[in-house]
Formats: sequence, structure tokens, C-alpha cells
Amino acid sequence: MERKILAILVTDLEGFTGISFQTNREILDNFLKEHRKRVEEIVSKYRGKIVKVLGDGFLC
Repeated sequence: MERKILAILVTDLEGFTGISFQTNREILDNFLKEHRKRVEEIVSKYRGKIVKVLGDGFLC
């Protein structure tokens, strides 16, 4: 049997829902794209995988 060390990462931006109602949609979309890019870079660095994205949250 093969053994591996695994980790699970769950992210959520605190207060994002409230901010999203007060912010221009274009600014919000650009912010989420940048956030996703950074999460992808970090997950990739450690050979991880993004399993699910829900708005501002990630399950990796």
C-alpha cells in the first residue's frame, strides 16, 4: 500500500458578499480573476489541484 501526505485547503474571502453589493461589477470581476490566479499559482507550486470554485471560495 502506498502512503502519501495530503493536505486540504479551503479558502473564503471574509466579508466578500457584503463588499460585492457595494462594488462595481467590473472591479469585482478583475479582483476575482487576480485572486484565482494567485490561488492557482500557490496550489500549482505544491502540485495540488483545485477541486471546486464557488464564487470567492476554493476547495483544493
